[in-house]
Amino acid sequence: MDEDINISVNLTGIDSFPATKLKSKQKVFGNRAQRIKQRRSLKLNKLRESESNIPKQEFKNSKGFGKRTAVNEEQKQSEESPAKKQKLNGKINEKHAYSAEGIKEEVFASTKFQDTSLHPHLISTLEQRLGLTVMTRVQQLTIPVILKNNDVLVKSQTGSGKTLAYAMPIINCLMNRAIKVGRDDGPYVLVVVPTRELAVQTLETFSTVLQSAVWIVAGCLMGGEKRKTEKARLLDMGYEKDVAEIVTALNTKGNEHRQTILLSATLTTGVERLAGMALRNHEMIDASSMEHEGSKSKNVQDTVSIWPQSSADNQAFALPEKLKQYFVIVPCKLRLVTLAAFILWRCKMQSKKSKMVVFLSTQDSVEFHHRLFSQVLISGAKKSSHLTEDEDNVLPGTKDESETATLFKLHGEMSQKERTKVFQDFSAAQQGVLLCTDVASRGLHLPKVDWIVQYTTPGATVDYIHRVGRTARAGKQGNALLFLMPAEAEYIKELNNHKISLSEVPIKDVLLTLLTAVYELPLPPVLTKRQDPRTYEEAATYLQDRFEECVLRDPNMQTLAAKGYQSFVRAYATYTTSLKKMFAIKDLHLGHVAKSFALRQTPSHLSNLANRPLSKAFNPGFRFRAKADLAREGRHDSRKLPFSATVSEFGSGLGPNSSFVKKKATKKK
Repeated sequence: MDEDINISVNLTGIDSFPATKLKSKQKVFGNRAQRIKQRRSLKLNKLRESESNIPKQEFKNSKGFGKRTAVNEEQKQSEESPAKKQKLNGKINEKHAYSAEGIKEEVFASTKFQDTSLHPHLISTLEQRLGLTVMTRVQQLTIPVILKNNDVLVKSQTGSGKTLAYAMPIINCLMNRAIKVGRDDGPYVLVVVPTRELAVQTLETFSTVLQSAVWIVAGCLMGGEKRKTEKARLLDMGYEKDVAEIVTALNTKGNEHRQTILLSATLTTGVERLAGMALRNHEMIDASSMEHEGSKSKNVQDTVSIWPQSSADNQAFALPEKLKQYFVIVPCKLRLVTLAAFILWRCKMQSKKSKMVVFLSTQDSVEFHHRLFSQVLISGAKKSSHLTEDEDNVLPGTKDESETATLFKLHGEMSQKERTKVFQDFSAAQQGVLLCTDVASRGLHLPKVDWIVQYTTPGATVDYIHRVGRTARAGKQGNALLFLMPAEAEYIKELNNHKISLSEVPIKDVLLTLLTAVYELPLPPVLTKRQDPRTYEEAATYLQDRFEECVLRDPNMQTLAAKGYQSFVRAYATYTTSLKKMFAIKDLHLGHVAKSFALRQTPSHLSNLANRPLSKAFNPGFRFRAKADLAREGRHDSRKLPFSATVSEFGSGLGPNSSFVKKKATKKK
């Protein structure tokens, strides 16, 4: 067995589960497929019996995870040899700050909508259509300021109701105009948001509220599908420039009486620049700065008059109070199986299935993981070829379609029709997993999401805030898990500096799920005489082999895996200077990165795989154009973007016209 499978860092005080002995004395009958099915059933029964006999003190928290204690840490350090304290890609600094006193922001206020000066028909629509009677804190603070026709800059945590905070007073002002708004008048209000999905969601909110004023019509305009400047990150990839152009155009029209409202969950330098461009004599609201005790006697002006001063390096952010945040330290070569194990654990093995969002760094990575997990993990997704259609040969673990975990994917290179359908389907789903890029990290309200998994580190803390903000919305429970490689563990301190506290998940607790889960996976197309796993290390090796075999036997999967690998490496090189120490590309073990994409080829051979054309029957779900495909058609890649743009989630940076390729070609000349 590969020694690397024995996790070299033990960051938990929880003792290991006892190894399960899987010896069945009961005879099995029938053909080979039937015998395999019977053996699986026997082993599953024994595993479940053994799990039920594990002492309860082994579990720190059935719904969450245990925190590391100083006593346990000292014991583990004394027991470990120096060799075990080495990570796969360098040394581990085990001294981290794990707790920080965060900023608390109450979600709901005691004030009701009926206590405001909003139009009665508007209040009635809120109560009947949306079931809302009590305002949130940010709505209580913001609505009166907007009704006074003042410009305002609002900062409030994710999921606090910011959309209604500005939509309600805007619609109220239109309803109360002396001259009734007509459909031929043109637009009175312009709402600018960074992504298409958020535009669709905002339109739905306005349309619902406008049922009390049917003469006012809401519409939605989005950039063309070939427009490459649209970015999920709010300001760093062109959005700030676009907003500046819009503001300049409005200013040239001489709109002296224009009212401007700017809202964000984070106050960054870019947001401040936007405020300077767009706002005039504005008031500022920070929903987390209000002293809630005796708040009834406080004037809104007391809250909005002073903005807390803090630098970008130590700015504190308010997070939902019921959000539980975790992190897991995972060696690079175990990342793929650990992610798969966590998805199986939360979305398949538990009686109450989770609804989960998994963030990845690039669109190529999303495509690869979606197709890989669909083929290997999803029970009943594809029957093995040697089994008949007889009901007796249904794969072990296969359940009704309604109970089977569904995989969704979302990224910027999908067509608008696909993106809209995925957004709507996942929003309506009761369970499932959405694999996505940062295109889904801003502003979206995805109902009933209870887990956010950040498989790749976001980098900037503001991006972390927006990602985890897709759960624990409007006072509900939510959980977030951050994957870190050993060399990246210092990122926890970076979050602590912003008053963000996380608890640790031992990797062993995640991988232990595989002892049961591997027996409920669909059978591979080719059956082998591989020995059944008896420990979680062996189970992890078994699943990794399944992934690698899936990629190895399919040339199209090899191409997707190679593109995912290369785009991951290139994206890893784009972290900001302040984070380079934690995310240094020179510290990456490229062979282990390749293994995390189920590749058995050496990194030096992957460039050829990435440019290999896909078969016509293979539809990866996005506009993938390999270099060989374009050359065969006598065309060139028209995506002439600067290198910094091509490594975003909207492009892998691997096109022949990227600055990286051009630079090498120039040297050859």
